[in-house]
Amino acid sequence: MSLEQEPILSPIITLTVNSPAELRNILQERKQKKLNTSRYVSFAVTDQRVITQLFQFKNVTKKNIEISLITEVADLLSLPARDIILDFQILHADSQYIKGVFVTAPKSLVEEYLGVLDDLQLIPVKMISSLMSSMESFFLRFKESQERVCVIDTTANNILHFFAVEEGFCRLLRRVDYESESEFHRIVIQCLQNAYARSDSKKLDAIYFLGNINDKFILSKIKENFDAEVHAHELDFRLSLKSWKVKYNLNLFKDYVFSVRTRNLIFCLTYAILFLLLCQTVLLAVDIKGNIILNRNMKMTYTDNQYEYAQSLLKELSQK
Repeated sequence: MSLEQEPILSPIITLTVNSPAELRNILQERKQKKLNTSRYVSFAVTDQRVITQLFQFKNVTKKNIEISLITEVADLLSLPARDIILDFQILHADSQYIKGVFVTAPKSLVEEYLGVLDDLQLIPVKMISSLMSSMESFFLRFKESQERVCVIDTTANNILHFFAVEEGFCRLLRRVDYESESEFHRIVIQCLQNAYARSDSKKLDAIYFLGNINDKFILSKIKENFDAEVHAHELDFRLSLKSWKVKYNLNLFKDYVFSVRTRNLIFCLTYAILFLLLCQTVLLAVDIKGNIILNRNMKMTYTDNQYEYAQSLLKELSQK
């Protein structure tokens, strides 16, 4: 795979964080050191509650794909649909199957992150999982090819990001947490075996390690079990958070044009306006009803001849 120049949005603050508390601490520290040169913030999240997965549905139309996904994600997160934030992208569709990728998180968690930015008067741009950030950055750095490629990202502490690509299409996407070196070795080999099994040609052309890889044991195992070139690259994961030209355009902030506080204020103002309109309607109805009753009472006070004479007299006086 060859290098590619990436289009960048600038200026923008880009971060990788694990929690809303960590986001607040980092941004406050940057503010104290006068490092916040922009009001726009984009970040990746290593929190396990932010989930990225591939999906595949059979005999489901594009029109109904979101309903099917929400149902699946609601079971995955054990939350009702109204408490879920979801973004997805269709990567392939034919007469039988629809395949794609999604990112999801509890709505309460997303709004916690938004609340932090709102408190610090910063503007949210993008929120994605660290797994998606890793994959997007890789594709921004390297041009697509027809190679069968596996990418192993070990830059996050005790987190393995793994994805396998064949003919430009992602066939396997995993995030695995590990605690020991032996567990790391086992997970890497399992992921590579899984990718090998899913490959149509039963062959891997290249394996990319993102970050330094000095593990002689895992390198020897790869050489022993897979006939593939091994490459190690340092990769700036801020690429996916700055770029406007990403392969997988997912964003948990996509539906948040306004911050949570601003949205709540808009809702309150909307309800206040509706209440005032309702009050005005009620008062108008009461006034009209009062006039009808008054006219009816006046008509009942006189005989028909007297009432008609009074009306004609009133008409003449108005004409003069």
